[in-house]
Amino acid sequence: VAVRSTFDQEDGEEQSFAGHFETRLLVEQKAVHQAIGDVFASYPDASNQEVIVQQMIEPQYSGVLFAYQAGIWRLELVEGLGENLVSGKKTPKQLLLPKFDQLDHWVQRLYRIWRTDLNDRALEIALIELSTWAQRLQKAFDSQHGLDIEFAIAKGSLYILQARPITTPDEAEEV
Repeated sequence: VAVRSTFDQEDGEEQSFAGHFETRLLVEQKAVHQAIGDVFASYPDASNQEVIVQQMIEPQYSGVLFAYQAGIWRLELVEGLGENLVSGKKTPKQLLLPKFDQLDHWVQRLYRIWRTDLNDRALEIALIELSTWAQRLQKAFDSQHGLDIEFAIAKGSLYILQARPITTPDEAEEV
């Protein structure tokens, strides 16, 4: 499993402490209790706090989508675990992701309406699905600047791991 932080002041509209608190990946069953303790120990104040325990998957690709409310969406993608992106072990491939709808997702399965230079049709289908989910999440969370969405793709299936408000709206202008 993955044991991740969910400190109540970690993600907000004005500031983000993403990456400041402990995350443990590939935790075996016998080590879950210790991993939970390690995450709690990384919080400034652990009282009344929680952690997230998620099933680990072995993704072909992982990444982050910066789904800005205004402007073009930027996607950073690496092969393997997202830890490779966050830690800087791998340089991400950057793509601009259009805002697709459910019909686009359905059509892409039959006809290739969107191509990337990654030349991986299953990946392209999953990224179109990510685009449709990102729009749903934006409506549900009504974030002022948009959402920073962590995702993984394994065996052609999309997994949304986390979504938090974007706290650096000026980066939208860089795209």
